[in-house]
Amino acid sequence: GFGYLIGVRVFDEIKYVNDPYAISSSANHKMNYVIDTKKLYRMKNKKPKFSGNYTDSIIYEASIRDFTYDLTGDKKGTFLGLLENNPTKKGLPTGLDYIESLGITHLQLLPIFDFGGVDDIKKDKLYNWGYNPEQYFVPSGWYSINPDDPYSRINELLELIDNIHQKGIRVNMDVVFNHVYKYELFPFDTLVPGYYFRVEANGRMSNASGCGNDLATEKYMCSRFVCDVLEYYARVFKISGFRFDLMGLLDIDTLNKAYEKLIKIDENIMLYGEGWNMMNPLPNDKRAHMFNHKNMPNYGFFNDRYRDTFIGNQWQHTKGFIFKSEKSFYDLSQLLIGSCIDYFKFSEPAQTINYVECHDNYTVYDFAKTYVKELDEQATIDACKLALQIILVSQGVPFIHAGQEFFRTKRGIENSYATRDSINKIDFRRRDKYNKYVDSIKDLISLRKEYEVLRMPSKLVIEKKAHPLDGLIDSNTMAGILTSDSYDILVVFKNDYSEKIIELENTIMIYDSMKKCNINDKSFVITNPGVYLFKKEKRYGADW
Repeated sequence: GFGYLIGVRVFDEIKYVNDPYAISSSANHKMNYVIDTKKLYRMKNKKPKFSGNYTDSIIYEASIRDFTYDLTGDKKGTFLGLLENNPTKKGLPTGLDYIESLGITHLQLLPIFDFGGVDDIKKDKLYNWGYNPEQYFVPSGWYSINPDDPYSRINELLELIDNIHQKGIRVNMDVVFNHVYKYELFPFDTLVPGYYFRVEANGRMSNASGCGNDLATEKYMCSRFVCDVLEYYARVFKISGFRFDLMGLLDIDTLNKAYEKLIKIDENIMLYGEGWNMMNPLPNDKRAHMFNHKNMPNYGFFNDRYRDTFIGNQWQHTKGFIFKSEKSFYDLSQLLIGSCIDYFKFSEPAQTINYVECHDNYTVYDFAKTYVKELDEQATIDACKLALQIILVSQGVPFIHAGQEFFRTKRGIENSYATRDSINKIDFRRRDKYNKYVDSIKDLISLRKEYEVLRMPSKLVIEKKAHPLDGLIDSNTMAGILTSDSYDILVVFKNDYSEKIIELENTIMIYDSMKKCNINDKSFVITNPGVYLFKKEKRYGADW
């Protein structure tokens, strides 16, 4: 219960700083605390089982604040708020109960360590997503009901994760090691001046991210710090995976070292991040970006080419496949089969994180409203639906941004990291409005789990069992066959409203672009945009 700071003599002055290895803090990090770990919450539930193959996962990204802000009572915006279920006007679940109902396997939480840009006490004064690290080992005070209590925020996070595990969901943690909030306020530069931060050739501190000064993760003690943080959360909070912010600014050796330490704690640990190659003083061959993926085979990478091909690129003013923009059959097929045969030539399909929106992109709905203005409301909804459906039947790791399944809007703001709650909050009124589309995604998630050909585990299997099909292709429709020993699945993608007739023998339609079905026919008429799945038992032969 004692509070403390570290006093450091710098020349003739004593400076007082936070302990970078502290695990407890007061509100707004005025001091750290000594605590008795015997008083911490004891988890009751084991981690849910997981195969360890990333392609078996379905990641759902959410912010504690955004997902709970519409709650009533004193728990809104907090760790424990996620455990609250305030039914919508139609009586549908919210909070963790809603997330469980989707059928996802991993809940990725935006930063939950202590971060700057907010006020732990006056919680509505400022807003921030949390990519401003201040105390890495300390859970966020902004998300705590009582941030001045030495135990409260720790116990609340432990209780939350315990309850998530009870729901059968693993927890991934978003971590930020490429920069800190403000180097002059972070204790490292006071404790060891000039060591922990990367420096340009001109002697100035590097700020490659544009968010703050880069940590020199390639230096031994900084590398050790990164590994220590990851090990702490994996051991104490039972975190099952880590998503690395701007991973290309970190060094490969540190991340590989972290993997070796983490698999000793959890053999099914999940590691992935933003693999953009950003210029910084670290030599290119040392950077943990996606083009160096062969040197980090245990890490996945967000696939921006996947996003740009299916949605579009705002900077290049391009539109993607879902908006009827003609894309080459080759480009589409390579992305759909895991980007491991060509393109990035990832070592395995587990290295591609397939996504079309995340926290700091436009939502697909907002992209459409901003750049594809010729679409009416229903066409916009159908395009958004198609985008998420394609993710769930592509080889690789599917990634869903919270609210994407009911067409989340941030009112046209792309990077809304410090705007306000009215922009970022999850609006469950849209959940009520678009409930049939949410049910549609639930059905597709269950089919992905049911049919292993929709989540092939390796490049070798994909080369043998994934076959793009030229015969059904036009500029708006493409297809592929996924084979197994007992059945084949024909996957059809369609982005327009024209009527198309597909003649198939001894085949059952199992998904009709909106729901599971079991339609046995010789002639199938498909009209609306969406994904269609057809199944043929091997006893009828494999000739489509």
